Amino acid sequence: MTEQRPNDKDFRRGTCTNAVGARHLPWLSQVCTAVTESSVFPSSEITVETTESPIDVAGGIPDPTQLAYMELDDAVSRVLSDTSSAFPSLSYGDPRGERSLREWIARFRGVHVDSVIVTNGAMEAIFLSAVATINPGDTILVEDRSFPQAIRIFSRLGAHVQPVRLTDQGIDTQELQRLLARQHTDGTTVKAIYTIPNFQNPTGVSATAAVKQHLLDLAQQYGIAVIADDPYHDLWFSQPPAEFPDGCRGITDSPLLEIGSFSKWLGPGLRVGWLIADPAVIQKVSGYRLGVDGGPATLTQYALSRLLRGTWGQQRLACERRYYAEKATALTASLHEQLGDDISFSQPQGGYFLWARMPEWFHSQSTEARLALAQQNINPVWGDAFAVSGDSGTSLSARDAGRYLRLSFAHASGDDLLQVAGRLRAALDAAKPNV
Repeated sequence: MTEQRPNDKDFRRGTCTNAVGARHLPWLSQVCTAVTESSVFPSSEITVETTESPIDVAGGIPDPTQLAYMELDDAVSRVLSDTSSAFPSLSYGDPRGERSLREWIARFRGVHVDSVIVTNGAMEAIFLSAVATINPGDTILVEDRSFPQAIRIFSRLGAHVQPVRLTDQGIDTQELQRLLARQHTDGTTVKAIYTIPNFQNPTGVSATAAVKQHLLDLAQQYGIAVIADDPYHDLWFSQPPAEFPDGCRGITDSPLLEIGSFSKWLGPGLRVGWLIADPAVIQKVSGYRLGVDGGPATLTQYALSRLLRGTWGQQRLACERRYYAEKATALTASLHEQLGDDISFSQPQGGYFLWARMPEWFHSQSTEARLALAQQNINPVWGDAFAVSGDSGTSLSARDAGRYLRLSFAHASGDDLLQVAGRLRAALDAAKPNV
């Protein structure tokens, strides 16, 4: 069938069709015109026929068996059947978030309720933190392997993004100090540092207490903000991660903005996260978001607040920690057994991900490697998807990231995870060059 395109006469008559793509819209903004992404990670251009069933090791998505379906259903029903909450839950709410949920978050994280704003997931908290700290042309420092969606937010707000080396202790505060010390001589204005301090995405690294203290000391010294994106904080396996100092969390004049989320243990579809900061910052952010989205969904907040009454939330988290720890152990044991010296990684201590270094010849630019993974029908994320390019180029470790794979042990079933190592072994064997 020949595609019919609208002509000028059609538009004069008021007839519109969807045959006109965005490239034909002269009124589209520069921001939207520049958008090329349709997903978090680039999709593979390689397609093959395979008899293997797909195994998802890409997404940072909970295991479907761990979500509280019945409990959430009951909580919503109770909210809507209670005359004291039915109408408020379906009406406009406080742009800071429903107070009882903010109080729960405040107790959970050990801060004052006035330091908490509820957000539409951690993504909105990242956006609001960026709006609160960055002007167009400012520089934001980030770990040299980082969350791509956050980098996109900063770039779209007009910030220059500069990578800082990441070590097994957290962000390299010595390099950070050198960058901050020379900022005015090289013409940059650093306004913020973005860090994923615990069970970092993608590497799994957690910053030590000393690194967190030094990070805040530098922030105070140079008058910059620290945006700490911490959605995996509560999914620790054997022991909780080090906290930022209590004297800097949610208090007046603190440079720290802490981001958390229910997405990783109650489900990302709830779209409920939070931001903890200086109460004056929370007030400003609340006023800004009032003119953007009016505030988070009230029914979801009321339901979560009811669900989290008592000790249910802590008990649920304890169960999920054990469950994901067992999945991580099963995956790492099978990888050691099947791949031996062809793979190296640190044992995950929490979160969702394993960051694996592959042989030199197995990398993201190798067509043979990409084809072999496609034939095995597994979808690990190549490490260079997390690389950060700054004004001075791409850091050394970021350039090396194409030799890494990020494997998620969260979403796939336990049985599927046990197949991952064997499929990776087969992919390595198929892609290995003949010597």
